[in-house]
Amino acid sequence: HKLNKYAFFIDWYNHTIEDIDRLYRALNDIANLRTSFRQKPVRLKLLTLINDQNIIDNLNVISPQPGTAIYNKSLECICIRCKNGWIGFQKIAYRKSMYARDFQNGYISKIDRFVFDSIHNPLFDHIYYRRLP
Repeated sequence: HKLNKYAFFIDWYNHTIEDIDRLYRALNDIANLRTSFRQKPVRLKLLTLINDQNIIDNLNVISPQPGTAIYNKSLECICIRCKNGWIGFQKIAYRKSMYARDFQNGYISKIDRFVFDSIHNPLFDHIYYRRLP
């Protein structure tokens, strides 16, 4: 299959932590993973797997929907809710490239509930959605 631009997008409702980690490892040398916020492109850089349950418990968000973004000071990353948990990114490019702390101060802190858009990724069509005979 030839990669198109949608192969780099994250579908927060359907992608698991493992899916996003695999996408990152497979595609990051070609281009950054992507999402969008209010129909504007966002590139996600420097993935961080969140293995500490205490950090997850301290995110202090009630029933977060997939795509919800929260800054975590101890990890210095933006934690984003996906299908089965949280995944972090230490660098974000929205208009310009910046570290997670700067993204928090410039964007997330100014919005009551910051949620990235979920965009369909066709790479997963053949894996998850097709029934085997």
